Amino acid sequence: MNKANPDLGQVTMLGAHIPDVLGRPVEAIPSGQHSVRLSEIRATAAGTAAGTGVDLAKLGASVYAVGALGVDLLADMVTAAMRKHGVDTGGLIRKQGAQTSATILPIRPNGDRPALHVPGATPLLGLRDIDLEPIRNSRALLIGAPDALAGMTGEDLARIKARTTRTTRTTRANRPPRPRGRRGGHHRLRRPGRHRPGLGRRDRELRPGARLPGRRAAGRGRPDQGAHDMTNDQQLRQRAKAVIPGGMYGHQSAGPLPDAYPQFMRGGRGARVWDADGHEYVDLMCSYGPVVLGHQHPAVEAAAARQAKMGDCQNGPAPVMVDLAELLVATVKHADWAMFARNGTDATTMCCTIARAQTGRRKILVAKGAYHGAAPWCTPKPAGTTAADRANLGHYTFNDLASAQKAAEAAGDDLAGILVSPFKHDAGYDQELVDPAFARGLRALCDQHGAALILDDVRCGFRLHLGSSWEPVGVDPDLSAWSKAIANGRALAAVLGRDAFRGGASDIFVTGSFWFSAVPMAAAVATVNALKEEHAVEAMHRYGTQLRDGIVDQARSWDLAVRYTGPPVMPYLTFAGDRDHELASVFAAQALRGGAYLHPRHNWFVSAAMTGDDLALVLDATDQAFAAVRKHLGQ
Repeated sequence: MNKANPDLGQVTMLGAHIPDVLGRPVEAIPSGQHSVRLSEIRATAAGTAAGTGVDLAKLGASVYAVGALGVDLLADMVTAAMRKHGVDTGGLIRKQGAQTSATILPIRPNGDRPALHVPGATPLLGLRDIDLEPIRNSRALLIGAPDALAGMTGEDLARIKARTTRTTRTTRANRPPRPRGRRGGHHRLRRPGRHRPGLGRRDRELRPGARLPGRRAAGRGRPDQGAHDMTNDQQLRQRAKAVIPGGMYGHQSAGPLPDAYPQFMRGGRGARVWDADGHEYVDLMCSYGPVVLGHQHPAVEAAAARQAKMGDCQNGPAPVMVDLAELLVATVKHADWAMFARNGTDATTMCCTIARAQTGRRKILVAKGAYHGAAPWCTPKPAGTTAADRANLGHYTFNDLASAQKAAEAAGDDLAGILVSPFKHDAGYDQELVDPAFARGLRALCDQHGAALILDDVRCGFRLHLGSSWEPVGVDPDLSAWSKAIANGRALAAVLGRDAFRGGASDIFVTGSFWFSAVPMAAAVATVNALKEEHAVEAMHRYGTQLRDGIVDQARSWDLAVRYTGPPVMPYLTFAGDRDHELASVFAAQALRGGAYLHPRHNWFVSAAMTGDDLALVLDATDQAFAAVRKHLGQ
C-alpha cells in the first residue's frame, strides 16, 4: 500500500462494484470456428467507478467502496483486488440469489474487445443498504453509471450528498480512465538492498489486515461497532465475562495472546477465516488442527448434511460407524479395530485404560513436557487435581532412549505402556522431529517389557502421512489415539489398535452421550476419502515447504536470527534470544494485522485448501511482521 496522501482525503465510490473480467491473451482460434481460446482469465477492480477509485487509492487517497455484490467467487475476487490496493470494501454488501455484476471483455484476434455487460446484483443496491456514517467526511463521491444505481432515486442520491460535511465533488464514471505514467511513490520499510524477489509484495508499510463485510444491521454496509464504539468482539468479551468463568477458558482463550487478536470468530471458507467484526485472515491455525481440508469442504459438508437428514444422536449408532471403522482399518497399517469418542483427551485416556486392562499393570511413561490432553492425569495446569491422579506416570526425555530405558526399569513389572507423540511439539518451544532410532528403541523396549507402545496421533494424524505418523519411520504402535483432523472439524476421536489389545478394549467400559453421533462419522468418511483422492498430504507438504522457504529467506533478509522447526505442515517459528515470547508476539500481532492468523506460542498448521494467493498474502504479512520486529529491536 502506498503512503497516505492527506491532501486527497477520503473518496467514496458509489456503485463501485462491477469488475472487468479480462480474457488475455488469445492463444488459439479453432479452425472453422469463431470462438477464441484464452490462456488467461482474470478479474480486476476496474469497471464502473472502481478503476478510478483504485487509482486514487494507489495515489494515497482513503477510498471507501459502496455497492452490491452477489455471493460468489467473482465477488471474492473483485473485493480482493480492491483491498490489494488499499480500498476499504466495508460498504460492499452481498445479495443472495444474484450473481456479481461484471463486464466481460474477450480479446479478439484483431484486437477488438467487445463488451458483454452482466447486470447481476447491480440494480439491487438501495439507500437502505448504505451506512451513511462512514461517508460523512468524504471529499468526493465517485458515482457509477446509471445502471449501477438503478435501485436508487434522485432523492436517495441527494440524501447521500447531503450527508457529507465538506464541499463534495461528485463525478460520474461510466468508464474509468486508464492509469498513466508512474504510480505514486512507495513508502518502504526496508532498508536499501534488502528486497528479495518472490516473497510477495514488499512495497507496503505496516497496515491493518484485510477486511470483508461483517455481521451488520439490516441494510448496513459496514460491521456494526455497537454501543460506545465497541467492536463486536469487545461486546462479546464483555458479555462473556459475566457468564463464562474467566471470560473464556482452554486453548482458545485469547487472553494470553497479543491485544490485536480477536476472541470470537464468525466463520471460515477454504483457507480463510473471518472474526466477529468481519476481518479476514489466511488461517494458519486451522482451529488448532482439526481443519485439514479447509473450512466448509464441499464433500465433507455434503456427507454431513446427508447424514443429518437421516439422524445423528439416536438410540443406537448409525451404519456409518461400521463404514468408518472399516475405512480406518484399511487406511492405517497397524489398525485391526477401531473405537470412537469425542475429543483427543478421550482417545489418549482410552489408550492408557486399554493398555492397563490388557496388561494388568498400572504405570504409563510419558515424555517430560508433552501434552496429551486436559484430564486430571495429564492436564498442563494441575489446579483441582491431586497427586494421586499422576501417581502412575513415569517420565522420560523425548529422543533420549536411555532416559526411557531408565524410566522403564523404575516401573519394573508394573509397566503398562509408553505414550509418545510422533514428534516433539511442546507449546512454546522449538519442535524436534523424531529420531528413527529412538522410535525403534521404544518399540523394542515395549516388546521387551510386554507393554503397549501408544502413539498419540491426535495432533499429527493424517497431516504427516495418510496412515500412522510413524509409518514413514517404519515403526508400528500397539495403540494409537486420533482426533482433530479425522473429521475436518467435526467433533470426533478414535482409538485404533492391534489384535493383541482387542481383549483389553473389549473389557473396559467407556461411553458418552455423543460418542456415537453419526454426523461426525459421516464427515470422517468423507474426510479420509478426500485426503486420498485430493492428495491432500502432498499438497500440504508442498505449500508448507514454500511457506518455510519464504519465511526463512525473509528473516535472513531482515538480519533476524530465527529457528523454524517441525515438519513443513506443522511449523513453529522462534526468535533467537527471545524472552517470554516478546518478539514472537510482536511478529504474530503484525502478521495478524497483515491478514495472516498464526500463533506466537503454538505450532501452526497448513491446510490442504491453501492456494498460491493465500501463500502470497501470508508471506506479505510475515514480511511486514519481520519489519515490525526489526523496528521493535531498534527501539
